[in-house]
Amino acid sequence: MSGTEGTENLSARTETSNIPPFASQPGDNTGSRPEAASAPLIVRWVAPDGSSRREFDFGTLAVAPPIQQGLAAAFARRTEPGAGPDTARSTREIYTVTRNFAEYLSTLPEPPTYLEQLTAEHIDGFQHHRAHERALGKTMGHLKAVLRHADGLHESTVSKLGEPNPKQTTPPQHHHPYSQAEFDRVAEAARNDLRTAAARIRRNRALLEQFRAAPTTPAVGRIDVLDYVDRHGYMPSPTPSSRPRHGRAATVEEKSKPPQYGTVSDCMTALHLTERETMSIAALLAATTGQEPQTITGLTADYRHEHRHIAPNQSFTLTDYRIPDWIKPPTDTKQLSAHQQLHTPFGIFALLVELTTRTREIRSSDRLLVGYRATTKYSPGRGLRVIQLPKVYPEWDDYHHLHADPPEHRTQPIPLKLSLRRLRLTYAEQHRKPAPRPAVQPTTRPIIPPAMQLPAPISTQFPDDNTAVLANRPIRQDLGTAVISRFGDDRWHLDAAIFEEDAPPTSLLFTAIPITLQRAAKHYIWQLINGDRPVSVHRVGRTRPSIRSVAVSWTHLKAFILWLDRHMITELAAVTPATLDAFARDLANSDIPRKRKCRQINEVRRLWAYRDQLPKAAQLPTRAPWANATTRELLGETATQPANRTTPIAKPTMQSLQRWSSRFIETFAPDILAAHAEFLFLSGRTVNPRRDDSLPTPSTDQVRYGLGDYLHRMRRTHGQLPGRTTTNGTTDIDYSHLGRILACAPQQLSRPRWAIQMLHQSGVPIADRAYLDTPITARLDNQPWHGPICYYDAKRLARHLSTACMITIAHMSGANPGEILNLRRDCLERDPSTGAWLMRGLYYKNAVDDMGDKLPTGVERPAPWTVAEPVAQAVAVLHNLHQHELLFPAVLQPPYRRKKRPQRQGSARTTFSAASDLQHLVDWINTYARARGLSGTPLDVQGLLALLRIRALEGRDAPSPSGHHD
Repeated sequence: MSGTEGTENLSARTETSNIPPFASQPGDNTGSRPEAASAPLIVRWVAPDGSSRREFDFGTLAVAPPIQQGLAAAFARRTEPGAGPDTARSTREIYTVTRNFAEYLSTLPEPPTYLEQLTAEHIDGFQHHRAHERALGKTMGHLKAVLRHADGLHESTVSKLGEPNPKQTTPPQHHHPYSQAEFDRVAEAARNDLRTAAARIRRNRALLEQFRAAPTTPAVGRIDVLDYVDRHGYMPSPTPSSRPRHGRAATVEEKSKPPQYGTVSDCMTALHLTERETMSIAALLAATTGQEPQTITGLTADYRHEHRHIAPNQSFTLTDYRIPDWIKPPTDTKQLSAHQQLHTPFGIFALLVELTTRTREIRSSDRLLVGYRATTKYSPGRGLRVIQLPKVYPEWDDYHHLHADPPEHRTQPIPLKLSLRRLRLTYAEQHRKPAPRPAVQPTTRPIIPPAMQLPAPISTQFPDDNTAVLANRPIRQDLGTAVISRFGDDRWHLDAAIFEEDAPPTSLLFTAIPITLQRAAKHYIWQLINGDRPVSVHRVGRTRPSIRSVAVSWTHLKAFILWLDRHMITELAAVTPATLDAFARDLANSDIPRKRKCRQINEVRRLWAYRDQLPKAAQLPTRAPWANATTRELLGETATQPANRTTPIAKPTMQSLQRWSSRFIETFAPDILAAHAEFLFLSGRTVNPRRDDSLPTPSTDQVRYGLGDYLHRMRRTHGQLPGRTTTNGTTDIDYSHLGRILACAPQQLSRPRWAIQMLHQSGVPIADRAYLDTPITARLDNQPWHGPICYYDAKRLARHLSTACMITIAHMSGANPGEILNLRRDCLERDPSTGAWLMRGLYYKNAVDDMGDKLPTGVERPAPWTVAEPVAQAVAVLHNLHQHELLFPAVLQPPYRRKKRPQRQGSARTTFSAASDLQHLVDWINTYARARGLSGTPLDVQGLLALLRIRALEGRDAPSPSGHHD
């Protein structure tokens, strides 16, 4: 193997061979695509364990040889040990992106011939060229990672490589109904599948019955195999005579010879449905009932009677089964014609029960969509399975080869793909109920009371699919990873218009409601977000709802829409006063809380109030819902409720929390802060932070020198190597933590033989955990309060310390949870006149403007809270714990990013995470107290701990509006 300049430092795992020289000088640009060099330019990649090898040919790239050499060297550095990718798949992906980039450069009018000639415009052009890819961000990340290892790039190009990659976007999917001809083709193909399956299974069942009725008949031939399959649910193993002899592979004649009794799939499907046939049954059920795919998937064969112990030979008729309410049985269920079996929901249900009886017995399942799944490129893993219907059905499409109706401008046939959602939408179009005409009433008796008259129709411009969801709302400046949703999206993200730092992620998922009513619901919610309320109805006032209130409204609107779908109403214009009366009756008889019932009633009234701002198909009838009837008249008497329904924390529990919080702040805090600082230092030396800071990976010689110096220091100070407990209970070296100490990748210590020998021959003992060097200085009851702090415990202890500070501030200030979680670093100041501590903050609840609309950015409290010295100590501890602007960020460690729920814009903890932190602190206190023989925190039997329950404590004086205690 020969190397060249620029590639002599490649590791043994990634090698570059036969890099040819290139005689041309920089600047020689002929304007045509250079020919690749004749000598091969191969980068060899070897797996870390030596299990696989790959060769990547850069000599065939359609660029000039100097760029071939530069890309080969950069690729070799990118894929060397410790650089990141360590699998053949990831390495192949990087090579594919590099090759695509080279092909793009070759298509330019003046392609570059040297890496020095690469510009930021080339990278932007490649990104625009690959804009059709869904994983464009991943593609650009691979390309930039390779180019970062290239030599000689211009400064502007290097700066371009540091820009963030584009986010992955999924275009909205809009489903349209089939045409009548397409619908008929799909249904007929499914019926043909079901006819074939029924004839095949019935014929083989009859043969089995004849075979078993004559036991003296010798068991010879395929019927014996079918008998075995029916009894056991799988194929018998081949006999020894049918297998190739030991030490000899099967001959060509043996391989080409057809099986004597058919293939495994032939024998299994002789008695059971195939996966494709179950898809056909699901398609027929969707075409004849219009049910959701989830409902069809969960179809079961429940018995009317509680047959917990069923005899093996016991049989049941259709009258013994509990038939779903969306399947209407005929008058005579015993005599079903062939047409009824394939064209009516009950006939399909009856045929499915018949054909899957034995399959369900073998699987011990009551699910009706069961059958044999063969090993194909679409569904690996054969056997009798409960079939889960996917969103697409490529096997069904490939088998039937149906064609859609071609558009006028296209003569080529278009494949017709099976979609249960489109079948359901077509069914809804076929069974659409026309909107009723408003009844003519006498002019002497108005339909709507004067107090509830609608205003004059408003000229409304309806949004299209590209209209922004938050078109008329203030948007946060620090959008970060927020997605500005569009009207056509299936999910609307609303976090960009929520300014409360403690707000949880808020989004609306429209696929949770039937597709026939999604468009109408989107129009209504869009008007709630961006329009003004046109009229006041009962308790539904004229103030503009906040974004979080819109999310609550969506929950109650969804309940109403799902009720309409259960009653086969596919558009709001088809709702009648009788429909609303039936909804109110069902709501009054339901078991949901009364508060939720009232909100659903009010939401229907608000939907009617917006009727003139909605399309015709989304308008409720002209008459106001339930006329002058009040909610009490619709739902019955209102149950009396206490003014404050929040139960305070039990006094013994709160006293214990106060005592332990004071211990954390006054005694434990110095050691926890020091351990957390060491944790932050070491976590910044791991692979990912170093890669983010563009720090080079240390060489083998640097790792060898650093490890030797570390082992010498451990022997001199009688230290221990960081350890961990393996799954089998033994203690081993924690290479991840050792890599943090030496600022290298763990693989650079755990894989080389020389490193393993140095560690095990050093004589340094291995600790049971990865302990930090922070000494324990604080004492509790004349002894250290804690042993050496483990690296993995430092982060948890820092969280407990932050929670203790939160308890102290909440208990001694009287602020509500939202105000506490939105506190800033500069919230505390001294009163110059009295010397008391004053705490300032924002409030969002009841922060409204002159029109009564919510101010989303919040308002500063006109009078601060007056707090005691422990609150000032807690704030000082939080200042030393982290550098975030908020006192209680969601993540205490920089860069203060959440791995989960990245769409959320608020940086503070939510009330739910704060409650979880309270419970975790109590668990730690009780575990620690039991080990030390101390008194822990007693259980509060009145409910889970929460910040709101600290504020609702009984017997404690709440601060006055001026901020001082009365």
